Amino acid sequence: MNHLSLYLLAFIGGLAAEMLDLSHKRKGYLPTYIKTKFYWCMVFVMSSLGSLLVFLYIDTGTVITKMLAFNIGATAPMILSQLSSKPQQIDES
Repeated sequence: MNHLSLYLLAFIGGLAAEMLDLSHKRKGYLPTYIKTKFYWCMVFVMSSLGSLLVFLYIDTGTVITKMLAFNIGATAPMILSQLSSKPQQIDES
């Protein structure tokens, strides 16, 4: 399979995850932030990070299928946002 198509599938996976998230937040109306340029720039950047991860996997010799490329693209923004969030405190009592 062409590497460019795998990068594109990863990007589409990231977009699909964002649209799914929006559809869950939506309760009869669209959020106001959806109209901002910043929001769409962040959607583009986060989706592009999924493509970057696919590139890194391919560059290390990992065999990537179409489904795996889509999955990496869909999960990359979620994983990266969790990594950047504040760790939860564990109550040891």
